[in-house]
Amino acid sequence: MPYVDSVGVGATNQTLNVYRLLTPFSQSVFQMTNIDGLYSRYNGLTITGTKRMTNWQGTLSMVFSKSEGREASSTQSPSAAQGGTSLGFGRIGCGSRCQGGQNDFVNTDGLLIGDRPVVAKAQIVYRLPWNFLVSGNLQHQTGRPWARQVRVPRLGFPANPTIYMEPLDGSRRVPNLDLIDARIQKTIPLNGPKMNLDLFIDALNLTNGDTTEGVLSRRGDQPATFGVPSRYVYPRRLQLGARIKF
Repeated sequence: MPYVDSVGVGATNQTLNVYRLLTPFSQSVFQMTNIDGLYSRYNGLTITGTKRMTNWQGTLSMVFSKSEGREASSTQSPSAAQGGTSLGFGRIGCGSRCQGGQNDFVNTDGLLIGDRPVVAKAQIVYRLPWNFLVSGNLQHQTGRPWARQVRVPRLGFPANPTIYMEPLDGSRRVPNLDLIDARIQKTIPLNGPKMNLDLFIDALNLTNGDTTEGVLSRRGDQPATFGVPSRYVYPRRLQLGARIKF
């Protein structure tokens, strides 16, 4: 049946086809199987480079990729783990994640929620005088995609199914993830050259970045929380550590 996207934040007034449950829910029969229409496709290019250790060592890696398809996780939050099993995709009545029937297929054929077009990492280790070692780890990751949803009434389901009103095409993404971690380490010889004590300080999220990895709600009919950032990365942390090598 046609449904006009006219509700809530970002409504486009465009018409898309949704699916009404035609048989009484009490007469529904469920079958556990791998249903048609679920798939995943990944295309990527990885570039790596390593500088061997002299007084310093460096490693750089870059991944350019595109993850497409339709999986059970396609209906989940961008901060959720990407999963390849059906998890009730296309079913009804088994809880909030799988009560939309064929409506689970509306606009879910696109980018997977784990899609990150660019992932770059760099690690540098530098040896200083007096047995000091400093290192840094830098990473950049494109934010995961998400799309606007609306809970559509009067489709005959036990609860109104939540349906994508737009495709998962990357036009909406959580912010990019940019983190810098660093370490300074002092090595102290113990009882000869074959036994050493390492004392180190780790600074995680050194710049105290406030990147978020999710949104409170993807539903346009919840304007107070729609697209509001959530799931912040951990703030700057300092960790002290020690280890003995022999």
